Amino acid sequence: QIKDRMALAEKDNLMDAVTQFEATVREKDAELERLKREVGDTRQAARREESLMMSAWHDLGMQAQHRSLANMHHHLNLRGGGGDGGAASWLMQQRRLSRLKGDR
Repeated sequence: QIKDRMALAEKDNLMDAVTQFEATVREKDAELERLKREVGDTRQAARREESLMMSAWHDLGMQAQHRSLANMHHHLNLRGGGGDGGAASWLMQQRRLSRLKGDR
């Protein structure tokens, strides 16, 4: 009977250990799923931030380009290019140069 009781106690201990191990596995699986969702959310937020930063840089670049073109247009007009825009101003300059060369 003592051997039977010891065998039963060992079996109970083993069953308790298995049950505890299974509970630990379930907890770890739940934590793993939570962490996977968190990583996915973090990656999505990072992509959104990257997109917003790229858009902001693009907008800043476009604004700088527009300012530069406006300044160039303004300077060309001040040199007597008229209000026809950069291409017309360049064309008028070429005509003036051609006339000056023809006057010689």
